Amino acid sequence: MQSAIAEPARPRRTPCRRRKLPRAHRLPHGDCGRKPECGPEGPELEIEELQERIDRLVSGPLVSFLENRTSLIDALGMGAYARIMSSFSPGERALNRAWSAATDGYRNEVLASVAKAAEAFERTRKELETENAPGS
Repeated sequence: MQSAIAEPARPRRTPCRRRKLPRAHRLPHGDCGRKPECGPEGPELEIEELQERIDRLVSGPLVSFLENRTSLIDALGMGAYARIMSSFSPGERALNRAWSAATDGYRNEVLASVAKAAEAFERTRKELETENAPGS
């Protein structure tokens, strides 16, 4: 039996229109994209340094990205925004967990959470590129 409720149609975009995302909607690779700021030296850093680096990410690029969400919706639409935030949110939570673990001195949890955040932000970057690609 078919459901009486139909799914809303996804709006079509014209293939000739390329949208350029504002800078605030591009995840910086060195900060929270491919390579988290903790970087390869993360395991050797003191826990306080890890916490400071994570704090800079949480209070810098992530805040900027979130503060500009209305322009992201305007540029890409609500559906794309929802898909992007679905991949972004786990990264944000993981980075906040890493910060909390650093505050409490749990080094292994910091490193594990930063790795999870990096994976989520990489998915977000790919989603942003897909949504911003010509013809999408």
